[in-house]
Order: sequence, then C-alpha cells, then structure tokens
Amino acid sequence: MLLATKLLVEKKGSKLIVFHDALPVRFFDVPLVVHHNGREYELSYSNYVAVMNDVLAGVDSLEVSGLPEKYEDEFDGHLNDDANRVVARQVARKIAEIIKK
Repeated sequence: MLLATKLLVEKKGSKLIVFHDALPVRFFDVPLVVHHNGREYELSYSNYVAVMNDVLAGVDSLEVSGLPEKYEDEFDGHLNDDANRVVARQVARKIAEIIKK
C-alpha cells in the first residue's frame, strides 16, 4: 500500500515521507504471546523492528527519537506538547534536507 502511494505521489512530482516514533525496548522487555483465531503471535521488540522494516521497505522514512520520558498527553494518550516539539523539529530537518537535494 505504501509503495503504491509512493508511486502515485512521485508521479505527481512530490515525495512521500513516513515518520514514526522509535518504540523503546522497554515496551517489550519480555515477549508477549497472543492467541487469535487459533494462531499464536509473539509480540517482541525484534518482531516490531522486522515488521516496521518490511512495511517501510522502499519508502523514505524518518524514525523520530529522543522523545521525553513522559511523552503521552494525559487526556487521550497522544503525544504531549513537548513530544510534539521534538517530532516537529526532526520532521522539519528532514524536509529541509530533501528540499536541498
């Protein structure tokens, strides 16, 4: 899906960049096994990295890092103002880098 979107965007003379946060290893200190529809799935940091690499293959991406320890908004769990500033700075740098090419 992302590759199809990338091709469409490039056909229009634009560029697609996907950004995502770097999931801290602490979320998967111990792998979690989940059963769903008779199948077993292991949620682990290494599986997360493998899936992200697969999903983002062939697409320019930016892994945002350096989020503050408390990065979630207390209201709904989205990024708080401090974390949004970190993301915005990194995304702006990436856009500036692309424009210079």
